[in-house]
Amino acid sequence: MSNPQIAWSWSRLDRYRKCPLQSFWMDYADKADKVQQPPNPVFEKGKKMHKAMEDALNRGLPLPAAMPVPGGQTVRLDHLQPVVGSMSASERLWVENQLAFTKDLRPTSWFGKDAWVRVIWDAACKNGTKVNVCDWKSGAPKAALEQLELFAASVFTALPDVEEVRTHLVFLEHRKYTHDVFYKSSEKHIWQKFGEEAEQIQISMETGNWEPNPGFACKYCPVPKSKCQYSQVEG
Repeated sequence: MSNPQIAWSWSRLDRYRKCPLQSFWMDYADKADKVQQPPNPVFEKGKKMHKAMEDALNRGLPLPAAMPVPGGQTVRLDHLQPVVGSMSASERLWVENQLAFTKDLRPTSWFGKDAWVRVIWDAACKNGTKVNVCDWKSGAPKAALEQLELFAASVFTALPDVEEVRTHLVFLEHRKYTHDVFYKSSEKHIWQKFGEEAEQIQISMETGNWEPNPGFACKYCPVPKSKCQYSQVEG
């Protein structure tokens, strides 16, 4: 009996690249055995900032000039009010939009058994045949151009009339941006590239071969010693 289709996302693919064994325990193990990310003020801060952007776009609430966040900090987001205004005035707006596609790129439900890839648009707006997609980031600015590619491909597949996608990583508290522009002609190439990597995850599931990748990052990994010989976490 063959293994079922397993779904990937940008975060799952990125984790698999860094350490297949961590990927297994955090993303693909049975629910009872799965390792959860422990509470962290950095992640909680990100959730609160995302919620503020969501409320600004969905409910018209003003972005705060001094918002308390976990870790004893305050952050300001009001510098992004023009972005919110521009997106809200578009022909069509999506906020926290979840999409899932099958392996042959048909739309399916988020938890569908045939889901092959899942993508979330933090915010996207459409004018004519052009779409802008924003992904809100709360951490230190860094390039993640491949994630922008995935956003673009998902737009082209979900909205066949779109000819151009402008993608943006918005580092909320740092006033920094990473952006790129994609055209309809790139859709097939992007999916093919990601598909080749996603196939490696499927092979790991079918063979049970999830190789650890020991290194500096092990000190930050939540997988316990009972599940990985290189772990630094008791359990």
